[in-house]
Amino acid sequence: MRRLRKELEEKNKTIIDKTKVMQLEEEKRKMEEDKNNVMKALQQRSKEFFREREEKKKLEEKIKAFNSQLIHGGGNLGELERAFVEQKKIIKQYESKLKNLEQEQLKGGMNIGLFEKQNEILMQLTAKINERDEMNQNLNDELCAYDRIAK
Repeated sequence: MRRLRKELEEKNKTIIDKTKVMQLEEEKRKMEEDKNNVMKALQQRSKEFFREREEKKKLEEKIKAFNSQLIHGGGNLGELERAFVEQKKIIKQYESKLKNLEQEQLKGGMNIGLFEKQNEILMQLTAKINERDEMNQNLNDELCAYDRIAK
């Protein structure tokens, strides 16, 4: 009888545990939402990265064209030099932007791994709590059956 009363007390404690389960599920939902937001931001940065890379290639092609004009003696030399200097500045700007985007992508990849680990932990905790709730339900059923027999 004492054992059954103790089990009943533990069952009453599970009500509090159900609140924890709901909190964990809410945290899990929020983390998944955050994960999706991080993924969207990472995809946006990737698009920017590739766009910047294409622009850099186009600028390099223009520089090659200017160089070939210089070599073949075409065009005004002063204008070509200024354009060449300007192109170099633009290339340096794009290279720095590309470097920043690459670093941000690496950071984004780390955040995704963290979210995945947290999600896995929450799923494990939820599974354990569900197992315990099921065990408590079985014990409660056993106690009810014992009470029916005792009457």
